[in-house]
Amino acid sequence: MNAQNTVSNRPLALFGLSRFNLLLGGILIIQLVLAAIIFWPRTVTSEISTLTLDGFAVEDVVGLAITDDQGARIAMQKQDDGWVLADAGSFTVNETAVDELLQKVVGLSSNRLVTRTADSHERLQVAEDDFARQLVLDTTDGQQHVLYVGSAPNAGSTHIRLDGQNETYLTADLSTWEIETRYSAWINTEYFQVPSADITHISLQNSSGAMEFEKDAEGEWAMLGLGEDEELLVNNVKSLATRVGSLRMVKPLGTVEEDWMDLDNPLATVTVTVQAEGEDKQTHTLLVGAKNEENQHVLKASNSPYYVMVSEFTINDLFERDRASFLAQPEDEAEQSSE
Repeated sequence: MNAQNTVSNRPLALFGLSRFNLLLGGILIIQLVLAAIIFWPRTVTSEISTLTLDGFAVEDVVGLAITDDQGARIAMQKQDDGWVLADAGSFTVNETAVDELLQKVVGLSSNRLVTRTADSHERLQVAEDDFARQLVLDTTDGQQHVLYVGSAPNAGSTHIRLDGQNETYLTADLSTWEIETRYSAWINTEYFQVPSADITHISLQNSSGAMEFEKDAEGEWAMLGLGEDEELLVNNVKSLATRVGSLRMVKPLGTVEEDWMDLDNPLATVTVTVQAEGEDKQTHTLLVGAKNEENQHVLKASNSPYYVMVSEFTINDLFERDRASFLAQPEDEAEQSSE
């Protein structure tokens, strides 16, 4: 019996191993295998690692609202004859601009997973209350899809997240600068447009009084009521004609006048007569109303059903100019230049 044990232990003895050492080695191997299983990089299944905004087509989208990180918001709706602003009396929206954005958003897909945790949303600017852009899409089936577009770690990628999911991804197909809340990105901002060369008469009334200008038979500007010892600064009148002949809006307000617009007591009233060669005269009236906190004024043109907001810089001449600003002063007579 002893002899047999001696013989059976010889292979172990040759390598300096005991049964105890073999047991420890086996345990070590098992631990290494477990560690490899736990820490080996894994490919997350497509169900978890891929963001997809699908299940509907561009033509299925009937509502689009965009909010930026400053709280500015623009909302658009699809009607039978195209896209319109939702809160501005169905003002026409550039359909091409909307379609270009929807082509990028609908069917958007990314497998570049950044995080699965909600704790990272604020840092990546894709949180519900902290985002660079929020897009809300309404579809014909009554569903609403919300997409958060966040920070850009580099020029070629942007963080995105679907509402209701913690996973945040990177995409190169969409960026914040393509998702504007400025109305000028979606509408034609031309509001009142007439050729300044065709303007034949301007009447301006503001807090400084009333002024009236008219072209004579030679097409030169004259000021009604000009004294014999007064000289008109013609360039200033031409500048006024150019200003009133091309007025752009910041945004439309709709087709309904409201009390806050203060158009019953306007800051300025301008009457413009236009006559193109071979055509009848046309007379238009412009009313400048209240100012908001962003230094924008209400403006209403008689040839448009819309009330709009315009920047103060655009129309400050209409309510700041007084009679003296159109007349040459003693120190200015030599130069005869515009102020």
